[in-house]
Amino acid sequence: MAGWGIRSITGTSKLRAAMLLVVVGLLSVSGWLQRLDWLVYDEIISRQSFQPDSDIVIVAIDEESLRTIGKWPWSRELHAGLIDRLSQIGSNVVALDLLLSEPDVDHPEADKRLKTAIFTHGNVVLPVAPAQNASGDRFSLIQPLASLQRRATLGHVDVELDRDGVARRTFLYAGIDIPAFPALGLALADKGSLPNRMRLLSRMPEADKTIVNTGNSWVRSREIMVPFAGPPGTYPRISYARLLNDDDLLDDLRGKIIIVGMTATGLQQGFLTPVSLTRHNYMSGVEWHASVVDMLRNGRSIYPVPEMVAIAVTVLWVLAVLLVVNIVPGRFRSLVLLVSLAAGIGLVTMLLGVFHIWLPPGVALIGTLAVYPLQSWQRINEFIQSQFITGSCLQAVFDSVQEGVITVDAKGNILYLNQESERILGARSEQLIGKPLEQLIGVCLIPDKQDRDVNGSGSADTRPDSRIQHCVLTLPSGDRRTIRVTHRALYDRWRIPAGAVVTISDISDTLEMKQQIARQANYDVLTMLPSRNFLLSRFGELAVSARQHGAALIVCLVSVDNFSKINDAFGYHSGDALLKMIADRLLKLVCSEDLIARWSGDEFMLVVDRPVREGQELQFARKVQETINRRFEINGQEVFISASIGIRISSQPDQVDEKSEIFLDEAVSAMRRVKRQGGNGFQFYASGQMNAWTREQLEFERDFRLAIENQDKALHVLFQPIVDVQQKRVVHNEVLVRWAHPTRGLLSPGDFIPLAERVGLIGQLGDLVLWISCRIAADLAKVGQAVDISVNVASRQLLHPDFLQKVAGVLERTGLPAGRLMLEITESAVISDLPRAAEALVRLKALGVAIALDDFGTGYSSLSLLRELPLDILKIDKSFIQGIEQDHPGDEKFDFAIARAIIALGDNLGLGVIAEGVETEKHMEFLRKHHCYLQQGYYFSRPLSTTQLMQFMGRPDSIRV
Repeated sequence: MAGWGIRSITGTSKLRAAMLLVVVGLLSVSGWLQRLDWLVYDEIISRQSFQPDSDIVIVAIDEESLRTIGKWPWSRELHAGLIDRLSQIGSNVVALDLLLSEPDVDHPEADKRLKTAIFTHGNVVLPVAPAQNASGDRFSLIQPLASLQRRATLGHVDVELDRDGVARRTFLYAGIDIPAFPALGLALADKGSLPNRMRLLSRMPEADKTIVNTGNSWVRSREIMVPFAGPPGTYPRISYARLLNDDDLLDDLRGKIIIVGMTATGLQQGFLTPVSLTRHNYMSGVEWHASVVDMLRNGRSIYPVPEMVAIAVTVLWVLAVLLVVNIVPGRFRSLVLLVSLAAGIGLVTMLLGVFHIWLPPGVALIGTLAVYPLQSWQRINEFIQSQFITGSCLQAVFDSVQEGVITVDAKGNILYLNQESERILGARSEQLIGKPLEQLIGVCLIPDKQDRDVNGSGSADTRPDSRIQHCVLTLPSGDRRTIRVTHRALYDRWRIPAGAVVTISDISDTLEMKQQIARQANYDVLTMLPSRNFLLSRFGELAVSARQHGAALIVCLVSVDNFSKINDAFGYHSGDALLKMIADRLLKLVCSEDLIARWSGDEFMLVVDRPVREGQELQFARKVQETINRRFEINGQEVFISASIGIRISSQPDQVDEKSEIFLDEAVSAMRRVKRQGGNGFQFYASGQMNAWTREQLEFERDFRLAIENQDKALHVLFQPIVDVQQKRVVHNEVLVRWAHPTRGLLSPGDFIPLAERVGLIGQLGDLVLWISCRIAADLAKVGQAVDISVNVASRQLLHPDFLQKVAGVLERTGLPAGRLMLEITESAVISDLPRAAEALVRLKALGVAIALDDFGTGYSSLSLLRELPLDILKIDKSFIQGIEQDHPGDEKFDFAIARAIIALGDNLGLGVIAEGVETEKHMEFLRKHHCYLQQGYYFSRPLSTTQLMQFMGRPDSIRV
């Protein structure tokens, strides 16, 4: 038993044991063996397997979607459409892993569409992310537009990368100064609802809630480590483009958790993970969030042991091994150490796999290995250098990452490089070791003494200097690569450079993608001319150049006349071809220093900066016009076009303000004036044009007065039938007026009613329309074609003291029975003086005339009017009818409710109800289903002349019901 008894421990053994424990503690605190911990962790995690959550589906913005839809970025109209489609199936929650922090300037309505889609869906998660300023001492929050946040849940997408560039952990909460935002995966797992999110926040430890840092720091809380169901591609993935069009795919997503994000090469921000290291591929951000959701939903979260607890356990573990080794005979020590190592690895594996707890074992394993040589004084030096035992492990880690890792000495000569560095630099390690890295990549790595003095060598901050640079690398094969160089300088305790660790990444593909995106933003895809945005950004430079050289700045806007006729005759492809030919011709007119841009669909803007002699500007304008007027050939057909050209020229340099775009607007104004004059010409902008426009208004007013004097010779009365869909017959006809202008053609009321109101002719126009329509109705009655008519009455007519006598006089002179006349008024016609309006309508009612309230539901006092006015008919405004088929489900339900409410209100009050704006069968069926049988709109007929009306009423079978 003596061999197994506790042997005496000498003072030297105690000292060595104490030294080992101190070294173990220091190694634990320093984190020098952290890479070994990660290696063990990655190995255990990669060997675990479990089924991915089948309720998680990724909608990928992939290469297929880019080929189908077009290059990124897309209009947010597409995202709104996708959310609308997902709303149809009632998916639990949808996350858009896209930073929507800037408005969509190219598609102003797209943000509103996306806001409505998010509002309708009601369960959308949007990301927020931290942004660090240039000095690195403050953070700001990148978050979605305020309008998009109102019905969305926000989740942060901050992913923690370990020092080896591998993503293993995340923080459930983070934020500026206080961890107020849940992780995106947590928001998804918790169904994104605000009450649940607040419930989760309430479970945070008290210390987390009170974290405050007035320096705008990015604060994180609740660290967990993420297990993975498998490598990238584990979770079901559906292409964004396919989901937009495939209803079968849409139905399969019912009840799923949908995560929409980038997977296309060059657009995604990928991460290395423990399950993707051996395959050398990156996990996209959207797959990372799917893994977090899966982890939280299925209770697989891994909780790292607090640092101080891990240090204590490590020291106690090594102490226990020391005691055990000291009491066993020497021949069994190796076996005891092997068992201890196996037990340690087994314990760590069990804690991780069963209890979901991560205890870093690296220092404990190295300390266990160091126990045996520690028992021999002759090998004490080997113990001191035991840190080199991990060299092979570090080599494996370096070779597994997809970034080049290079170490250099104080002179910048290469000491070590991994396999990825060999690939990027295009040479083997034996050819590169010992050579200056600076000569290979052209980047200065080691700062000189002056740089160190500027950085403050006397500072208490001993962290190694770090910086990121970019350079273009020419390989021995002649290929060129753009690389990102991350440099971390190493210093000894006296701040003397000891070397550096350099990582290099090949970003050629990413840079090319960014350049493509920038080109799409600044250049028109069709004509390859600069875009409108590019012109606006460069205009200031051109103005400054003109002022510096004392030259004239000429702005010329060319707009093709009647361009739509080309599309109608030959198709849109031919129209595109014509625009490219126009662009090519205009390019030949300008010098390389000048700028020509595509201003809009069929408009081109030329900005010329050159000295101009007297009369030369006119020659330039004629040259532009002649260039456009020359023959074009499209698909073997000769085509001739014309253009309206507006020109703004300044011959005095001090008139040009580099911060103003007034010249562009004035050129547009001049072009529009040419358009109004019939096109095919050019005009220089002049301040007197405003006077010319006033003269045009006066001429228009003169023509309108002549039209009223000529009565029915210039003003044509049309009738739009009001159909009873239950009886399938025309029961009424609304009178509409058109003005046959001698030069502008047939004008609708919207073109001249505002003028009539402005110059005080609305009363005369109304009286004339009343007379003409009653006369026609009376003439038709005399030939056996009795029709009922309704005439719109303006506010000035109704409130005129003689209006009652005028109506009575018209009925008497024409012989039309009062019962066949209905007067339509609007709220705006009566609300200004309700007592007088009510009195006038009561008197009209006494004549036997019917009264209808037009555009009901669009004002603010509709319900009070029903009590004050003697009404017979309510007319539902067409905006509520046409809204039934809008693309916004929320608006459609609102219009349903309003229309049904007006129908029910009319029925309860004993009033007739007429629905305007019925344009589709769906409109008609909806109204008939809700007992609104009197309907009016293009679905039944457009406005008709007297002859057409008789033909329409003579064919009751032609009425569509």
